[in-house]
Amino acid sequence: MCCVFLVAAHLALPPGGATGRRRAVADAALIVAICGAAWLSLVGYFAMTHRLADFTGAVFAYNGFYADNLIWNLFQGLEPSNLLPGAMGSLLPLVTASLLGLTLVRWGRVPRRTGLLLALAASVLVAIAAPGKFYAHYYQLWLPVLAVGAAWALAALDRVAGGGTRVLHAGGVLLLGVLAMLQLPSYSLPAEGWAQTKHGAIVVDTERTGRVIDRLLRPDETFYHWGSEAGLYLYSGHRPPTGVLFIEPLLEGPSAAALTRRVLADLAREAPELVVVRSQPRATSLPAHPVVRWILSRYRPLPEALQPYQFLLLARSGGALARRLSRRAPGP
Repeated sequence: MCCVFLVAAHLALPPGGATGRRRAVADAALIVAICGAAWLSLVGYFAMTHRLADFTGAVFAYNGFYADNLIWNLFQGLEPSNLLPGAMGSLLPLVTASLLGLTLVRWGRVPRRTGLLLALAASVLVAIAAPGKFYAHYYQLWLPVLAVGAAWALAALDRVAGGGTRVLHAGGVLLLGVLAMLQLPSYSLPAEGWAQTKHGAIVVDTERTGRVIDRLLRPDETFYHWGSEAGLYLYSGHRPPTGVLFIEPLLEGPSAAALTRRVLADLAREAPELVVVRSQPRATSLPAHPVVRWILSRYRPLPEALQPYQFLLLARSGGALARRLSRRAPGP
């Protein structure tokens, strides 16, 4: 999306003269060729490895379902609460400086670099709004635009004030000072504190639970997670028994039935020793899901003392882990 807007601005505001127009067209053709070659290489790789259906299903079919109505999402992106949400609070100094710079632009003849920056800003607006979810981390996309916009605004103010770089330097120091006041307190938080502030305790609990799983399982044993905390596989050091790591595509979407059949086949083949479940807002209302039925028919919860944090651990009935735990259990 960024390339589309920037190429359009490059063609509309070419670098001066007739030669500049020809150069802009050549640049645009080169960009389109590079993007086309990259996409062809990517699609070709998945086609040659016989995974093209997986690629198109994940990148196009499911993402289209996830975003739903693109036009409505773009309209929602223009709402004030989505244009400038609370997540943008720490960026307000840069937003203010950039908007101030726009008031100094001579709109009768828009400078080329201003047009390119506005094209980049438009691409960010579309990128944030297109999925229709407006999560806080999407707004990090504004950082390059606002950093450049604020710097140009300070330079424009300096020119209006007569040059000499005094305004430029003083404004830069003031802006950096305000940003430091907003950002420095964040550095007092440890990594776990930041994770809990942004996402709740689940991120920290996922890492802790991964260590518990690693202590329970032998290196060659596997587990399956019914949920969306794929970090359990990373922190435990155990490979997943299936390539479908999140349950959302199993619950709804254009490939739910096909992916469910794949997961059931993978689980039947791998027979993981352990299943890890986390209660999901959409999953708890679907107890009859085929994967859930498969789990409940073959796995039993571990003793309460071994249940960590926000997860429920279930061992395969008659499996190696279940036998080890039964030997550890104290006698009557």
